[in-house]
Amino acid sequence: RLTSVRVVCNNTLQLATNRSGSVVQVRHNSIFNAGDVKSKLGEFNDAFKTFEQTAKTLANVKISSAQALDVFTKILGGDEKKPSRAAARALTLFEGAGIEIDKTCYGFYNANTEYVNHHIPSKKDFAYSVLLGNRADTMNKTKSVIVDFMDKK
Repeated sequence: RLTSVRVVCNNTLQLATNRSGSVVQVRHNSIFNAGDVKSKLGEFNDAFKTFEQTAKTLANVKISSAQALDVFTKILGGDEKKPSRAAARALTLFEGAGIEIDKTCYGFYNANTEYVNHHIPSKKDFAYSVLLGNRADTMNKTKSVIVDFMDKK
């Protein structure tokens, strides 16, 4: 799978490839079809271009800590005056408690991904939670809320 990001979970994989299950695979006992492989690789190139545009768009939109808190509360609960514990913790990651993050929508997305995938305990299998469970739902909500934020800017 081709991607420019360090894929640590399904959320970053989905952001990077904008599709699921895309693999170029030629089994050793099959007849090699170069045209088919080139076509599939072309699809990856298109997916990469889409990811690149998405990443550039997110990286070019600045977001302050106050704005980030407002967006975190829409995703993780609470409000600006009394954010949920989850929203407050995600904000500390955005402000640099984990790694230094640019104050952009791309940095926001990464801080939220770190919080959702690495700081929330899960009763279910981690892979299930990321692919089909609450973590997947939260990351889908994140995409929607951050797009709404950017549209209002």
